[in-house]
Amino acid sequence: MFTNAEKPGVGVQGLKADYGSGGKAVAEVYGLGKMLQSMTALKGGTVTNDQIKGAMTNKITELGVSNVTAHAADPKKLQVFDIAPASVTNKPAMMQSIINSTGSQQSISKYIFPGAGRSERGYHVEIPQKKP
Repeated sequence: MFTNAEKPGVGVQGLKADYGSGGKAVAEVYGLGKMLQSMTALKGGTVTNDQIKGAMTNKITELGVSNVTAHAADPKKLQVFDIAPASVTNKPAMMQSIINSTGSQQSISKYIFPGAGRSERGYHVEIPQKKP
């Protein structure tokens, strides 16, 4: 999350656009850390990126990683993956391939396109797994 937030045009708001309440709480920690970093630099002090990352990690641990990102979900219940845009030469064909492999478009519970102001730089797909 830290790396994504550091990308141009992302920051706290970009993270918040892509995450639920848990991710938004971690994004707030990032934002506060960056604000403290700027304020302490003015007074000759330092707040390091590693300290901000540590605070974000602590928040993730406090909330439970599965409450922050779907990538940590139980794969027997939810498959989550990202696709690098550079690897997609034909977006409609990619989507059709995902739909074909899941059985229907309704099988995809979440699909995030890469876009301006979002931390998500790839295609993000979530597919709930059918109960046996």
